[in-house]
Amino acid sequence: LWYFASGTCLPSAGDDGNGGITHSVDVPVIGCVAKDWNKGCPVEPQWNGPNTEYNNVPREPFPTVPTYYRTQYCQQDDSWRIYYGLYFKKDTSHKSDWEDAIVKFVRTEDRSKWRRYGLAMEVHGNRGIGYWQDIPNTFDGDGDLKQSGNKDRNYPKLFIGKFAHTVNYDPEGQNKGGSCIGEDFKTDDFYLWSLKHLRSANAIDRSWNYGQATNPHNVDLCGPEF
Repeated sequence: LWYFASGTCLPSAGDDGNGGITHSVDVPVIGCVAKDWNKGCPVEPQWNGPNTEYNNVPREPFPTVPTYYRTQYCQQDDSWRIYYGLYFKKDTSHKSDWEDAIVKFVRTEDRSKWRRYGLAMEVHGNRGIGYWQDIPNTFDGDGDLKQSGNKDRNYPKLFIGKFAHTVNYDPEGQNKGGSCIGEDFKTDDFYLWSLKHLRSANAIDRSWNYGQATNPHNVDLCGPEF
C-alpha cells in the first residue's frame, strides 16, 4: 500500500492502455525546486481526511492507477524478488519519475515454502533496506488496512515523499529528497492499494525512454544486497 501527501504530483499509469507511453509534463524549476508541483498531473480526489483512497482518477486510462510488477529469481542467494513500481509524470526536479519497492522472498527453514524477508526501497537513486519484521505498519486486508502498528503481516505500508517521491516505510524516516531538497515530507493524505490494480511491467516497452527515470525493465532486482 502506497501513501501520498496532498498538493503534489500524484501517480499516473505508465502506459496509455493501448500500447503507448504516457507523456511526461514539463517541470518549471525555480531555485532547483519545481513550482506548481501538481500542474499537469492527475487531479486530486476530494480529501476526506487521512486515508482517503486514491481512485477513479479523471483522464487516466484505468479506473485505478496501476502498480507495475515483475519477478526475478536471484541465484546468488536463492531468493525470489518482486518489483512493484509507480509512475509519476514528474517530480520536483525532472520530467517522468519511476519509484519502486523490491520485496525479497527466501525459503523457510524446511525449504518447503517461501517467506517474505525484506524490502529494498527506491530513495532517489539509492536503496533503503528494511527487514520484514521491522516494518512498523503492515496489514492483511480490508479489515485492518486502516490500523496502525501491526507488524509481520502480508502487505507493507509505504510512504512516498512529497517532493522527490522517495520511498520509506517510516513517515519520520530521514531520507533526503535530492541535492537541493531537505527531508522529503511524507504523510497519509491519500492511499493506493496496489493489489487493486497490479499490471505486468510487460505493458511497458523496454525501449521506452523516461529520461532521468529508470524504465522498470532496467532495474536490477538482484542487485540490492539484503
